[in-house]
Amino acid sequence: MKTSESTGEDRQMVFRNLQLVSPVERVAKSNVMQFISTNANIGNFMPVKAIQNMLGEETDVWNMHRPVDWQFVNANYKAVVIGGAGLLSRAFNQFWIDCAANCNLPIIVWGIGTCIIDGIELEQTICDFEPVRSIFDRAVLINVRDEVTAKLYADGLGDKTWITACPTIDYLSKFEVTPERNTLTLSVHPELATERTHGLIQAMSE
Repeated sequence: MKTSESTGEDRQMVFRNLQLVSPVERVAKSNVMQFISTNANIGNFMPVKAIQNMLGEETDVWNMHRPVDWQFVNANYKAVVIGGAGLLSRAFNQFWIDCAANCNLPIIVWGIGTCIIDGIELEQTICDFEPVRSIFDRAVLINVRDEVTAKLYADGLGDKTWITACPTIDYLSKFEVTPERNTLTLSVHPELATERTHGLIQAMSE
């Protein structure tokens, strides 16, 4: 699937990406604001769509890589969802700092995880502990996709923390795979897998 950072869409998914709308024309169309990554990577899009499917509504979204209009968000929504993909990788650090300082709404953390890369110092690959933990402390619900993330950021938070699979599973569960046509989704992260590994994956789909 071809994705576009500028439009926040691919051939099957289109989101109401409000940071692309001018402030004078910006209108909330849902009760929930969903903070997402809209980089050109289908792995960032499927969990967002899955969360919307589980919520039963299309949420407004905002690209976490861009400055957030917190005045608009706080005034127009009942809650925010930070959800889907590796949203605790270092690239999102400024968002967590800004959210901790400016978000006045109930927060749900849903289906996120760290992105730790072998051979690189942990502090260079994950978000700062203090802003993330301050959000986790006051979140209504915390759902992370692995034990490493839970241990790093949610240790001691008890029953409001859950470890479950990435929400993408819910989205992919709707696809039908028949013996005549097997399907493979490959999200390419060159820094996370060797060329040999990618070659083996691609060979499986031929």
